[in-house]
Amino acid sequence: MLKARLLVSACALGLLAAPVMAATLLVEVGIALMSRVSPQLPVLALTVPAKTVLGYVVLVGSLALWPAFFEARFAGLLNDAQRFLPVLAVHTS
Repeated sequence: MLKARLLVSACALGLLAAPVMAATLLVEVGIALMSRVSPQLPVLALTVPAKTVLGYVVLVGSLALWPAFFEARFAGLLNDAQRFLPVLAVHTS
């Protein structure tokens, strides 16, 4: 049960990173298409700053979702701790 909960929490953290990963992928595809259309374009000089700026913008934009996410995770962990503490008390005495 605890392992499953930890796995769900890890996957949920991955969901927080998903918008940044998707935005970065879109920038990469867009710059790749631009480099095919215009080979003279300095692709490396455009890719790194564009991905960095867009990644930070998306990350800051998704910060509004983080408090509710962490509150739910900590509430779940506290509920698990309340269930496991009596079991641990029985086994230690």
